[in-house]
Amino acid sequence: MKRLAVSLAALMFAVGSGPQISPPVTGFSKLHTAPGDAAIVGTQRVVRPGEVLFGTTLVQPDLALLSRRVTSKVHGIDPQLSPLTSLRRATVAMPNRFGLTLSAMTYCAKPRPLSGDERRSGPATVTVEGRSKGPVNFNAEVTFCLIDETGDGTFERAFVMGARTRDVAFDVAITPVAYTRLENLTVPNRYLRLEYSGTGSVFGPVIRYKSNIDGVDKEAALFVYDDKGVLQLVDARKGIRGNTFPKVLDLGPVQITLLARDPATGAITYRVDRTFAYREVQINVSDGAYTTTYY
Repeated sequence: MKRLAVSLAALMFAVGSGPQISPPVTGFSKLHTAPGDAAIVGTQRVVRPGEVLFGTTLVQPDLALLSRRVTSKVHGIDPQLSPLTSLRRATVAMPNRFGLTLSAMTYCAKPRPLSGDERRSGPATVTVEGRSKGPVNFNAEVTFCLIDETGDGTFERAFVMGARTRDVAFDVAITPVAYTRLENLTVPNRYLRLEYSGTGSVFGPVIRYKSNIDGVDKEAALFVYDDKGVLQLVDARKGIRGNTFPKVLDLGPVQITLLARDPATGAITYRVDRTFAYREVQINVSDGAYTTTYY
């Protein structure tokens, strides 16, 4: 019997049309903040507008890099996976139901859009005058996942998260491809930091989160996973009205106390109450009309 593998947005079939297909992937390895420097807690510092209070690097806990390009097609689609593709570890629900042992490992790429022909790829597809005809078997955006069945460092099977029909909602064998597992990888120029942005027209001193993931500093909306695994939004920026001190600023993972502001230079004196810890986070960066999510 073929083992089933289907997307989080999989089509659930009506009663009487066959068994329901349950999504196997329930989550991925997420970005973490690296533990901050505990020695700075309790210290007082002075920064001017535009300067950094303190920060942390971002850590990817479990990645896989391929030794070569995946040459096999998955349900007729080229997955476009190469040694430059970062694959994140995926958590599979009920692995035994899909024929996977406890030693099996699943890694998935970032979602990518499919062309119209790719969306119709599958066993019922026919080509007429160079165009694919048949049912739409996949969502407009899908994720390709690879399975290492025995945990020996080689991917042997693959499936598509984004299948819409049972005909393509199972994993298939691929030409085996070796991979390297990277754990707790700190990527250069990936960090999250707290910056003093100056004084606003209404507020007094304003502190904001900034991230650098693509080599460019951008203001970041930060989400932190709480102890129950629920995302909690942290304000991207926070300030105080006027110049009343001391003033505690709780910024989610970190906390500072503003002690004073020099009206001549705009410099602030602050105390570090809580620094970064090893926490799962999601970072949203907006640039004009586009928002990019890193997790």
